[in-house]
Amino acid sequence: LGFFIFLWSRILYGYRAGLFALFLYVFSPTMLGNAGLAMLDMGSSLFIFVATFQFWRYLKDKSVLNLALSGVALGLALSSKHTALILFVLFFVFVLIDIIMRRKKEDASFFGAMARFLYIIFIAFFVLWGTYFFEYKPLLKNAPDIGEKIECIKKFAGIIPGVDHENLYDFLVRCANDVPIPLSTYAV
Repeated sequence: LGFFIFLWSRILYGYRAGLFALFLYVFSPTMLGNAGLAMLDMGSSLFIFVATFQFWRYLKDKSVLNLALSGVALGLALSSKHTALILFVLFFVFVLIDIIMRRKKEDASFFGAMARFLYIIFIAFFVLWGTYFFEYKPLLKNAPDIGEKIECIKKFAGIIPGVDHENLYDFLVRCANDVPIPLSTYAV
């Protein structure tokens, strides 16, 4: 994480700024307090930072390599901790800002930018799925607290207006028990 903080700062503001950012990172009480603990926070901080850095690089240079690396970094961030789901919203906002900024300079296509963003999400999905060894099973198979999950499904079926709630509930529970889906453990 320190290397990437140094690298991004150096790219943006020069070598001395990179060293200063690295200094602030190394002596940050938050980093000093968490670095020695065996928790997901440090790893997810690394992958979320790298995904954001790589997406910034993609927005600067929309090459196929940067697109692919953005997808891989996003997938690794998603696999490190569920907190990384916020990156979808963040990156979407970044794409919109990039479209607005480029529209002033050149002809920026909204649909082209969204298609490339979907490619990044597609690559991230396969990287995430790969970290779960391409799992493909029903949602409730081997899930902890199946009764609790079924209650959530019942609540979900109850809030949808204009449908027969009992039939929808039965259908959703049958699907959750019998229909295999990718990343069911991640979804649970």
